[in-house]
Amino acid sequence: MLTGRPNKKPLKANILSVAEYVPSNILTQDQAKELSYNYFEDKIKNLERYMRVFDNSKVEKRYLSNPIEWYLKDKSWPERNKAYLKFSIESLNNIVEQMLSKANLSAHNIDHIITVSSTGIATPTIESHLMDRFSFKQDLKRTPIFGLGCVGGLSGLQRASEIANAYPGEKVMLLTVEACSLGFQPHEYEPKNIVAMSIFSDGAAGAIVSTEPATQFNISNHYEYRWPNSINVMGWNIKDNGLSVVLSREIPSITKNKLPKVYNNYLELYNMHNTNFNSLVAHPGGAKVLEALATGLNVKVNKLKQSWTVLNSFGNMSSPTILFVLNRCLKESKSGEKHIMIALGPGFTSALSLLEVE
Repeated sequence: MLTGRPNKKPLKANILSVAEYVPSNILTQDQAKELSYNYFEDKIKNLERYMRVFDNSKVEKRYLSNPIEWYLKDKSWPERNKAYLKFSIESLNNIVEQMLSKANLSAHNIDHIITVSSTGIATPTIESHLMDRFSFKQDLKRTPIFGLGCVGGLSGLQRASEIANAYPGEKVMLLTVEACSLGFQPHEYEPKNIVAMSIFSDGAAGAIVSTEPATQFNISNHYEYRWPNSINVMGWNIKDNGLSVVLSREIPSITKNKLPKVYNNYLELYNMHNTNFNSLVAHPGGAKVLEALATGLNVKVNKLKQSWTVLNSFGNMSSPTILFVLNRCLKESKSGEKHIMIALGPGFTSALSLLEVE
């Protein structure tokens, strides 16, 4: 029996602004397919069979933090992490500028920063590198979160919302950044490397939430669930030359067959089982995952429209991706609409929240 701890009176945090960023290096799916074929030819048995993943991924293009040639040469773990830190600082600098401008705030107005990332290591943490670039308060509270992967964008937004509700009026900034491309291992001649090349990409996104001022958009009704004995479904292996992706074939099956029970329990916990939702603001982990999500939850394709749009144009950037979907949902939503946010990630974990448009 699934359990949960809903608030007796669900608290809502207002979304003050959302921002997104991608690097300038564009890789089309046709280019990725050709590069992969040329690189893995004679190295992976039955290569033609696995190459079909490029045609079925529904990704047309994505953005990389480095030129494609950079990845095809041997790189040490320090080299990869240096590239990660450089990209993270540059991209989040852009995200902070965007969000503060949209919310008509200065950095000094921010009381707490949550930074979510899983594709590199930074000590001091990434946001500390930004503090001297802006007028952030020296007693700013900071919460770096590592290891949540694809569920991290929504989990981070949930933590930001909970902190905002615990400290009414304070402004909480969420930052997410990932350089998934750095996980490409040129000497791992395995199908998982081809799958990763077909969908993963780099990007950053963020949001500012607070109980005040009131805005048209608010989030509440947060829930997380981790399936037991699922450690090996998704994640990273640590190798001498960096991170190596772990991807199980079972992800679409779990999504289709096990997520519905969690989803229905979530609706029951918050007394939303009779609510008509306008869309699912879902993390687009891949085409098969979105298809499994639609089938398992019995929703029409048009209720995942923004997720398909983001997958098509950006690929899977891990934690920032759902904020790209959220950004498009906010721009297209009308007053009175309700949306369910949903993401899946390492653990194997699901996260769900309610997005309402006043």
